[in-house]
Amino acid sequence: MAGIDEARALDRAEPVYLVEVELLNSGPTLYFSDRSITVGGTLYEDYLHDLSGLGAELARSSAGGLNTSLALRFRNDPWRSYGFLVEAGEDFPFEGSTITVKEVLIESTGSPSAPAVVFKGFLEQPMETDLMGFRARASSMEFAADNR
Repeated sequence: MAGIDEARALDRAEPVYLVEVELLNSGPTLYFSDRSITVGGTLYEDYLHDLSGLGAELARSSAGGLNTSLALRFRNDPWRSYGFLVEAGEDFPFEGSTITVKEVLIESTGSPSAPAVVFKGFLEQPMETDLMGFRARASSMEFAADNR
């Protein structure tokens, strides 16, 4: 498993984002990606439909500004004993849960690079919920602390 900087140097490295959500009320940690992938012995399930704002946030962060927010869309498929993923939020709230986004690069061999943390923050209340999915914004830890 190469480091992420080594993998970036490869022409055919494909970025994949790994999302970890530590649910509140002693809830489980969700491990999601836009595909089912195992990295470092952890299975990331295919529940992430879309992740937007990350490129702009990384550019702003590396330019010395605050890495403020992301928008995520999750699939609302059955999850564990719940009929829909969003229903898990009734027992273990999404709002206020810690979210970590990591990036791996898939090398030409199909192997992922070592993960690098690219965002850490807190989820906001799910919105735009329907049978297919729901959206949630995430604010960076620095941004959330500045607004308290």
